[in-house]
Amino acid sequence: MWDNNKINFKKEFFKTILKMCGITGIINLDDDEINFSLLKKMSGCLSHRGPDESGFFLNNNVGLANTRLSIVDIEGGHQPFISYDKKVVVIQNGEIYNYREIKKELENSKYECKTSSDTEVILRLYEKFSDLNKGPEEFVDSLNGMFSIAIHDERINKTWLIRDRLGIKPLYIAEYNKKILFASEIKSILHAGFPRKINYASLDKLLTFNFVPPPSTLFEGINHLPPGTFAEINNHKILIKNWWSFENNIKQNDKKLTKSFFNEKKSNLEFLLKDSIRIRMRSDAPFGAFLSGGIDSSTVVGLMNEIKKDEIKTFSIGFNEKFFDETEYALEASKRFNTKHFYKKINPNIMKEWPKTTYYCDQPHGDISFIPTYEVAKLASKEVKMVLTGDGGDELFAGYDKYKKFFNGNIGNNIYLENYSKKEFEENYLNSITLFNADDKLKLYNYHNENINNNLLGKDFHSKEIFLKSFEKVEHLDRLNQVLAIDCQFLLPGNNLVKPDRMGMAASIEARTPFLDYRVVEESFLVPGEYKLNNDITKFILKEIAKPLIGDNLTFRKKQMFTVPIGEWMKKEYLNELKYWLFDKRTTERKIFNYKFIEEIFKKHITGKENRTRELRLLVAIEIWFRTFIDPIEWDSDTYKNINI
Repeated sequence: MWDNNKINFKKEFFKTILKMCGITGIINLDDDEINFSLLKKMSGCLSHRGPDESGFFLNNNVGLANTRLSIVDIEGGHQPFISYDKKVVVIQNGEIYNYREIKKELENSKYECKTSSDTEVILRLYEKFSDLNKGPEEFVDSLNGMFSIAIHDERINKTWLIRDRLGIKPLYIAEYNKKILFASEIKSILHAGFPRKINYASLDKLLTFNFVPPPSTLFEGINHLPPGTFAEINNHKILIKNWWSFENNIKQNDKKLTKSFFNEKKSNLEFLLKDSIRIRMRSDAPFGAFLSGGIDSSTVVGLMNEIKKDEIKTFSIGFNEKFFDETEYALEASKRFNTKHFYKKINPNIMKEWPKTTYYCDQPHGDISFIPTYEVAKLASKEVKMVLTGDGGDELFAGYDKYKKFFNGNIGNNIYLENYSKKEFEENYLNSITLFNADDKLKLYNYHNENINNNLLGKDFHSKEIFLKSFEKVEHLDRLNQVLAIDCQFLLPGNNLVKPDRMGMAASIEARTPFLDYRVVEESFLVPGEYKLNNDITKFILKEIAKPLIGDNLTFRKKQMFTVPIGEWMKKEYLNELKYWLFDKRTTERKIFNYKFIEEIFKKHITGKENRTRELRLLVAIEIWFRTFIDPIEWDSDTYKNINI
């Protein structure tokens, strides 16, 4: 029976670094009762994800907790949601965008919803499908949204952990001390006493790809539940199954390249994208959009403007360095769609936020754009609680220059690199996205370090076996779409979607990604590669959709990466800090790296002989991570030592 310690209450949240939602939980494998103070501690460090309220559930060996940012059904959406017979409990992080449609389908049945909460919709739909003896993979397929869900069903003594198709919302899982621990952020698991040990194989992957590809993390023993999967926890066992995958749900269209076929795909995508935006504008709280002036965010804002005639609030970040500044394009888009635009320009002082953003991310990322994303999220949080973003457009429609560079941007057979064998194609692409290659890492690692020697010497973890296995699963796609599918499976959940989620949540703001509606995703992969990368034009079909809406200037402007000019700052304003993080005594005493090799990279960069921005910023990110999560003592982020190189 349910314990009377079930609690659902308003809480005063932290106003510091620990100040929409987050979920966490404990399942005791020895059937001991849950330690409520421990569960509360795990929930407390997620308060930034849900500052509006917290909810707890305890039942013998199962404890669940939720922190909530109120977006939908502010008064009635309190979590956890519990079935009428008190046998099933649900918590979730995220949003179900088609909850209204599902709620209507459940009307006049015993599964009818009493609130307007999307979490109650999950509960009632699960009850309906379980009564039909159907598993979670069937009921969850009805959900259109971004979500990490935990369901405990006392009737069958099972707990389900479910993650959305693209991994927009995070979920981590670990087993420790006869407990299964799960949470929206790794730090919650660490607060349960989980040992803080580095996973050296993951470190190698981080140095190779600039992020840690899921399902592994940089913490030994903590895994990232893969997108489109669910974990079934029963009889002291964890079974992970796919409920959605690129292998089974993404099809290749075999129609010939004709004008009518192109127009058909264009029309389908435009309709689905607009509908995706429409349902993502459902909110009981104020909302707006991130607007860089790029094609993705401008298209989203343009379609929002067609749906909602009221003034839309938009937000952007700029730089004094013109090469990195997109302000003029953001202002052009704002003027075109009559938005109320908020922006600010940032300077090198922004780098003081690097340790804080690392804390929120749990893992180091070489992608420095996390910092301006945090700044624009803080800017938006003063006005709204939710924003729509353009994330995902580059990965679906081949927007990055790396695709053009690799495929040479040619139409016809060349785009498929027919002169490459399957093995050559896959290996060459993975090599093209490698940061530190095998030769560099032989110089980078300190093989006198026992941990490095035992874990990495002679073991080619950077050989990308997980990527190669995934390539096998998408062989039915043309080669450009294979590459995009790989990036959707790894780059998105491992890095690019971490950014809006963690930085948004750090500012207690929700980011919604209409390009990653599963209907848009599935339709986009029916579009042949030639319609995405066409005669050196990236995002060709998307640009044809966007052009009448946002105009030629915004459609065909040169692609600009959203990042900061840290490479130049490293030579001047950030030089002392760079020395500190790379060559401080605490750094070198780790003896993980060969610091003579790092010194060579450093000198080549600051003298302008080579651009080693990406390598240096990742090495800094790793050291910040060590001091934030691994070191037993605190550090002062404002103190940098004078190190002479």
